[in-house]
Amino acid sequence: MNLNIQTPEGLKKVVAEMSKEVESKIRELEDMQRRILEMEATFAEPGFVTLCDLPDVTDSTGKALPTSEKNAAREGTIAYAIDSLNSNFANKFYQYYKYNLSENVENSDGTDWVRACYLNPGQTEDKVINLAAVLPEPFNDRERCVIISASIFDGHAWFISTPTTTFDQHQVLASLPRAGLSAQHCALTVTLMRTDI
Repeated sequence: MNLNIQTPEGLKKVVAEMSKEVESKIRELEDMQRRILEMEATFAEPGFVTLCDLPDVTDSTGKALPTSEKNAAREGTIAYAIDSLNSNFANKFYQYYKYNLSENVENSDGTDWVRACYLNPGQTEDKVINLAAVLPEPFNDRERCVIISASIFDGHAWFISTPTTTFDQHQVLASLPRAGLSAQHCALTVTLMRTDI
C-alpha cells in the first residue's frame, strides 16, 4: 500500500502504522523481559543471577555471592570470617607433654602422685610442675586459660594398671600405682583452652 505523506491524511496513516509497529516491538521486549525473569536460578534449575552481598537476604532465588566473598584479605567477607575463625581455633588450644616425672613425683601413704599447677610469680614448691613456668604465652597465664583434660602414662602397658588423673580448671593431680613404678618412664599430658578468644 502506497501512502502519500505529503497530505495530512497520508501522514496520519503513516504515524498510525508506525505506532502499531512500535507497540508490537514493546510487547515483544516486555515478553522477553518476563521470560528472562522466569529464568532466575534456583537450587534445582540453572538460570540468571544477580550478584548480592547484602547480609539480610532471606530468599536466595536468583541471587549469587560475588567472587570478592572468597577474598580472605578483605574484611567483612565470608572468607575473612572463616579465616579468622580458623586462626582463633588454631590458637585456642595447647597440649603440654612431660616425659620423665621422676623429679616431680611425691610419696603419700604408699602412693606416688604428680601435681601440675599454676604457681604465683616467685613462688616455688618442690615436686610440682609449675605450669606458669613451662607453658608458652598465653597458656602460662591462668587468667586466660583453663585445663580441659589431663592424662598420665605410668610406664607400663595400659591394661596392667590404671593411673588416676583428676583436674580442675587450674590444677592436675595424677596418682600412680606403687607396684613396679618407674617414674622416669612416666609421662603427663595436659590440654588447655584459652578463654580470652
